Order: sequence, then C-alpha cells, then structure tokens
Amino acid sequence: MTAAIVLVLAACVEPMRMPQAADSVQIFADRMQRALDARDPHDIAALADVAAWREASHPPVEELELVLPPGPLVREGGETAAANEIIYRDASSPHPRRWRMRLRRTADGDYRAGIIPEPCPTRSRSRGFLGEHARPGDDAEPRTWTVLECYPLPS
Repeated sequence: MTAAIVLVLAACVEPMRMPQAADSVQIFADRMQRALDARDPHDIAALADVAAWREASHPPVEELELVLPPGPLVREGGETAAANEIIYRDASSPHPRRWRMRLRRTADGDYRAGIIPEPCPTRSRSRGFLGEHARPGDDAEPRTWTVLECYPLPS
C-alpha cells in the first residue's frame, strides 16, 4: 500500500522547473513596478545599480533627489526594445510619454536598474549607465538621480 501511495504522489507532483532569465526579468519588473507605484526612493534604490553609481564617484543616492515622470507609470505589455530594457508610459496629459529603464545583470544573477543623473540628457552628454555615463566638461556633482530615461532619447 505504501508503494502505491508513493507512486500516486510522484505522478501528481510537477517536475521542478529552474527559473529562466525571462522569469527573473518578470520578477524584477514586478518588484520595480511596486516601487515605482510607491514612488519611494529607498525602494527604488534597493533595485538600482547603486554600486556602479558609487564606483563612478557620485554621491550617495540618499543625498540626492529622485526624479520620476508623472505617475502612475504603466509598464508596456511585455514590449521592450531589447532584452535588457523595460519600457513604461507615464500619465502626462494629453500625450503620455514613454520611458526606458535599462537593466544590468549582477554577478549574482540578479537584475538591477541603471542609474542616470537626469531623465532626458542634453545632446552634449553621452548616453548610457553611470559607471559608463561620461559627462565631458561637466565636473558638477549631480543633484538628482533616476532609473528612467526619455524614450526615445532626444537627438
């Protein structure tokens, strides 16, 4: 009788599936959506690549103002320009704007949002993550930070 119960239980249990990269991005995106909805700088910073920001010799994000577009921010239904991005639409009226969050994968396999000093960089500033976000000729320390940039970027 015991052997029959074990066989029945084994047949009912689904095999365990290892999480895929898409699952990890989805989990990250869900966590980030809750943080963006709350508009809490601490929650957003917890999901951001603060290490790269600090490695680029920028001040701690806790000392800066978080800049976000008008909420609520809505993630566009699975549409991304690349596998390492999440696209959002804001609540501005009458024409909502699109925003892009660039993702990095850490050595631990977790995702983090790239931090930039301003949402819509001027043409003279290079584009990309901080760590890689060079600001030629601009030695001023940033006063703001964000994880969302205008999309598409101004040309």
